[in-house]
Amino acid sequence: MRYLTKILLGLLTLLPISSTLADGFIIIPRPRPIPPHRRIPIIRHYFPLSVKYHRVYVNIQNQIANTKIDQTFFNPNRWQLEGTYIFPLPEGATIKSFSMWMNGKQVSGELLDKDKARRIYENIVRKMKDPGLLEYVGTGMYRARVFPIPARGTVRIQLEYSQTLRADQGMVEYIYPLNTEKFSSQPLEEVSVSVDIRSPYPIKTIYSPSHKVDIIRHSPNHIKVGFERNRVKPNRDFILYFSQSSKEFALDLISTKPNPSKPGYFLLLLSPDPNLKKKKIMAKDIVFILDTSGSMIGDKIEQAKRALRYCIQSLGEKDRFAVVDFSTEARKMEPTLVAANAQNKKNALQYIHNLEARGGTNLEEALTYAFGYQSNEKKRPFLLCLITDGEPTIGKTEPKEILAEVKKWNQAKARIFVVGIGHDLNAKLLDKLAEEHKGSRTYILEQENLEVKLSHFYDKISHPALSDLRLTFQGPGIRVSEIYPKQLPDLFMGSQLKILGRYQGSGSVAIVLKGKYAGKEVSFTYEKKFQNTLTSKDIPLLWANRKIAYLLEQIRLNGERPELKQEIVRLAKKFGIVTPYTSYLVLEDTQRRIHRSGRALREGERKRAQAFGAPAGRPMAPAMEKLKKQFQGAIQRNSGKDAVKGSLRLLRLKKNANLEDLENHKTQSSKYIKKAYDKIFYLIDGVWVDSTYQKDLKITRIKLFSQEYFQLISKNPRIAKYLSVGKRVRFVLNNKAYEIEE
Repeated sequence: MRYLTKILLGLLTLLPISSTLADGFIIIPRPRPIPPHRRIPIIRHYFPLSVKYHRVYVNIQNQIANTKIDQTFFNPNRWQLEGTYIFPLPEGATIKSFSMWMNGKQVSGELLDKDKARRIYENIVRKMKDPGLLEYVGTGMYRARVFPIPARGTVRIQLEYSQTLRADQGMVEYIYPLNTEKFSSQPLEEVSVSVDIRSPYPIKTIYSPSHKVDIIRHSPNHIKVGFERNRVKPNRDFILYFSQSSKEFALDLISTKPNPSKPGYFLLLLSPDPNLKKKKIMAKDIVFILDTSGSMIGDKIEQAKRALRYCIQSLGEKDRFAVVDFSTEARKMEPTLVAANAQNKKNALQYIHNLEARGGTNLEEALTYAFGYQSNEKKRPFLLCLITDGEPTIGKTEPKEILAEVKKWNQAKARIFVVGIGHDLNAKLLDKLAEEHKGSRTYILEQENLEVKLSHFYDKISHPALSDLRLTFQGPGIRVSEIYPKQLPDLFMGSQLKILGRYQGSGSVAIVLKGKYAGKEVSFTYEKKFQNTLTSKDIPLLWANRKIAYLLEQIRLNGERPELKQEIVRLAKKFGIVTPYTSYLVLEDTQRRIHRSGRALREGERKRAQAFGAPAGRPMAPAMEKLKKQFQGAIQRNSGKDAVKGSLRLLRLKKNANLEDLENHKTQSSKYIKKAYDKIFYLIDGVWVDSTYQKDLKITRIKLFSQEYFQLISKNPRIAKYLSVGKRVRFVLNNKAYEIEE
């Protein structure tokens, strides 16, 4: 029976312990007072505290970050509790204020130095027998007594601290722990992070590898970033990168080497100045191709028309445009491109207003008409934006024939952007159109708001800033490989290009970027440095996700090949990523077996389509949405096997749908797969085993919570991260294997 209970007030980071811990928790030794009529241990009926909300407000000026935390805990028990609030501080952080109200009184706290904090934590870990607390070892610490925590009442804690953020090659990093998965027993009712950044220099790159954030640019030097969710149990730390630059195009490099003797991983972020002068933004020729076939009848055609009107109204003064609509036949608004002046825009809006949905789908003729607008002006980008909800039924209907025709017609090297609506369309054809012609695509579910998504999509592609991009790396002993995306897309205003790859060697490198800017060939050189140490644990996982997405895309477009499947399985096992070819199941005897799902994938499109309620060979969007809901329900019910199977089925569907979001896909089978700092652990026979462990390594066995156990941690604080995954852990460090046993 455990008489000690811990609650995570804040959230734990996955970066080095000595530099980034920034949140706390409440330790409750035992409920107090014990009701006298109870003869059995009261802990049997004890319910842990829950977090009602967790709000974080961050203000960053000149690399000085001021962080305010506001949290409220709820005690669901019928008696009051006593606890100790402990807050591990980032290295170099300064407490500015601390407020906790107990019965209307403000409680004070005590700031502890690093050595005292370590001793206290070791005692806590020994008493609680909980390896999860090891992540705090080695930090400075702030603590306060919390009494009383009223029965069925709340405790509000506010804390403020400041710290200096580090910058690496001009890239500033801010980290706030949002990893409560292993500590929080209930989802948090509300989680929000608000970051306000002000800089004396223009802020170019702004990127979060961990969360989908809203970014609002108030001025070149002032940006706000926001993240908010309700009823969630966060499992990733909040990480934000931003850079300051006076250049028109900012290029930032984040490189990391988990093992100095092996190739490293890098992330390049390329961002245009959000305030480039309009005269430097390339004027474009764009043809909007709208499907008006019978399947668009109803809300779809009305939403599509509203979105298309938005696109027309957003055209620049120097742009030229045309509208082609198609059903049984294709039609042109005008025989030639027209200038985007007020009168032509007015005419286009009236033309769009009169469009009706009817007839078949003659995609071939529509594309023929669109390419007829090509001009010989090489300085003007030529863009095609295709909006469709069906597959070709009239004219040429075979994808290979259509693709061959488009390749022949596209003499001006037009970019083709595709918006697919619903699930009853030929995703392979649309993907190929975008991929082979340096465009992009997005798919919209029938129940989604087409008008909003299409207008957002157009905003991203409407202002080309740099086209025909080429990158070269020039440095002694530096070699780069496995770069994704394989073909660099154009860079548009308001967007950001993310390039992931691997590198050998280390040291200074000149990165040369070439492309067309304002209609002219330009070249930019950036002096950067490839690191020879582990600087980021996120980049390798981002790279692996991107490579797996690329391999799955190749299989989906070109068919399954054994070597591609084997590479997906290898990467999935190494990085702990669930894919259509791997699932991780823990049987009742706690043995882990890796099941290759190839047989299920070969059962046939027809049976799968019937089972999932979607046509064979199509994106299957409605079925995916249904499975997502089923999967989320399984997670909430803590049904591990159901969750894993649900994730596997969902990813099988994704194999037939678009894979744009695979980069952000995380494994949901966290009961059996855990990530700790730079390692992946799998549960095998009750032991958490490092994925890099090999059977020929000799194992040094150490008793859990022994003196030797804590000595090992003190020699290398990173080990605390590994041991936090459980009581029985086998890990590899410097080619030596260690196993912690009870």
